[in-house]
Amino acid sequence: MSVKRIRFIKQSGTHVLPQQEIQHYYVQPQEQFIQMFLPQSDDYSYKVVPESEPADICFYSVQHKDDNLLRNNELNIFFSIENLRYNGKRGGKYAYFNKFGDYGSKKTNIFFMNDESYEYRGSDKIVIPVIHARLSYFNRFQEIVRLPKETEIPFSEKKFALMITQNTLNPNKRTIFNALTQIGGVDQIQMFPYLKTKTCYNSPELLELFNKYKFIITFENSHTAGYITEKIFNVFLARSIPIYDGAPNISEFIKPGSFIPFTENIINIINMVNNNQEMYNKIINMDKVQDNYKDIKVRF
Repeated sequence: MSVKRIRFIKQSGTHVLPQQEIQHYYVQPQEQFIQMFLPQSDDYSYKVVPESEPADICFYSVQHKDDNLLRNNELNIFFSIENLRYNGKRGGKYAYFNKFGDYGSKKTNIFFMNDESYEYRGSDKIVIPVIHARLSYFNRFQEIVRLPKETEIPFSEKKFALMITQNTLNPNKRTIFNALTQIGGVDQIQMFPYLKTKTCYNSPELLELFNKYKFIITFENSHTAGYITEKIFNVFLARSIPIYDGAPNISEFIKPGSFIPFTENIINIINMVNNNQEMYNKIINMDKVQDNYKDIKVRF
């Protein structure tokens, strides 16, 4: 078996570390990142090397602004899991887009974009939606990383709802919070500071907390097609129900009925599910991923 060497340009904002080194919630475990963003094969494995050493693959992210850090003899891959759109355009606080535009780095071969829905393969570049990588990982590992059934909290003992969006970028956040407090108590993720040092990518601590609630208010930071973050997958793995607002094309990837969308009759739906264990369990046990994405794989 051959070994492919990977390096990360840390100053570009990659935020990927070995599990034992993670001290901030926004950092993704190195092993999980490799499982999510790289092709998997029995013919080769991957090894992360220091940034200064020779590698086969180089990953960098949104704060990149110096192509001299990229090497011509390596497969250079840009990835972003961030909310890229500001007033409809990529840019804002992200140095890469302010310098290179969308795909201006001539040394880059592959782009993982968090605001794309469809793959593009051309002679000059490959563009892969991040949601495709998330779906591929979820399909392969959900039974391994999900909350063990024997540790689940019974329906009768679950609290009502938890809001996990910490900022105010989504204007619907306050609306849903005020509406749901008329039904039951709504806790906020800030009440659990111990999570600040745990990865937000389906850590056991996060899944255990989510499972204590019937509903998790899972609002994205923008309403951009394809922008579907780890939030909804965390809720699925925790065996809770997402109340979702974000990508308008979410149902292209995730089956309707497995989550509760932010619509005009949302309160009536939540009231029904909140008081009906059979209906609740039916939603929990639904298949999540649309059939045409069940076999999706990352490939270069």
